[in-house]
Amino acid sequence: CEALQPQFDQLQARHGDDVNVVAVAVGVSQSVRRVKRHLEDHDPGYPYLYDKRGAAVRAYNATTTSIVVVLDAEGKVSYTGVGVDQDVIGTVERLLAS
Repeated sequence: CEALQPQFDQLQARHGDDVNVVAVAVGVSQSVRRVKRHLEDHDPGYPYLYDKRGAAVRAYNATTTSIVVVLDAEGKVSYTGVGVDQDVIGTVERLLAS
């Protein structure tokens, strides 16, 4: 997730009026303390949620952490991906252009 954060930061800077970036730290691999420390070192400018019980993992049937889910304007899943090689910016910009 930290490897993808620069892309989320760029999305917020470029398209903050048109998109809502929300980061979810899942309790499976994160502690509240670690998330707080990260936010103290880097204020992303978008909401950071702590999912202690993994509800987001279950809701999106995530088989791993570090998953990106992009929802369209109607709340429908338009993209999911895993890993650091994702083009999150390109994905969102294509969605905005359509």
